Amino acid sequence: MLLGDGPFIADTSAWWRLSSLPAELAELARQAMGDDRLWITPIVRMEILYSARSTSEYTEVETELDGFRILRNDRAVADAAIGELAEQGAWWETLLGTEPSRKRLAPVMPLLPPRGSID
Repeated sequence: MLLGDGPFIADTSAWWRLSSLPAELAELARQAMGDDRLWITPIVRMEILYSARSTSEYTEVETELDGFRILRNDRAVADAAIGELAEQGAWWETLLGTEPSRKRLAPVMPLLPPRGSID
């Protein structure tokens, strides 16, 4: 995924593992973030912010998370993803990696909020 050019979704555990990646993988992850290919969901954002131990840590983490695209997490997105999983047996992080997947998810893709915003 990190070597590809398609977007992928990071869950909470992936977020916490980013800081302990080997240097080569950490650089690929930073590049994916800079290229707007590493996305999170509102629930992941909430879980990460919930772990803040102080107001200043919350503000610091919130500022960092503001740089990520927030994938809309509603029934239409979930139904499209579940349909893709059922059809291909794929995992979330590969949903957007193939042309058939992009076509299946096309109806909800224009509804993504701008990077760093939550609808």
